[in-house]
Amino acid sequence: MQEAVEVMWSKFDQFEPGTDFISWALRIARYRVLNYYKKKRTQRLRFSSEVIKDIDDRVVSATNKMDDYREALYQCLKKLSTRDRQIVYLRYELNAV
Repeated sequence: MQEAVEVMWSKFDQFEPGTDFISWALRIARYRVLNYYKKKRTQRLRFSSEVIKDIDDRVVSATNKMDDYREALYQCLKKLSTRDRQIVYLRYELNAV
């Protein structure tokens, strides 16, 4: 994970604003995992590149679903009064009880 973040920082100038940051970051992480397993070829148990690709696809799919959930939540929050939105904000954004 640390290596993936390090690569993201070093290549951040290559990220195109307006594109999907999560997909970009996950692609970098996937390549770091693949490189890790290439270095560890002598170990008995390792994931094939197909399994890693499947995991990556599932993470991207779950992330897309989270985006849908976030949008639905945003639409619901818009229907609340300002006071009610502030209460939700105080509870969930600020962790107030």
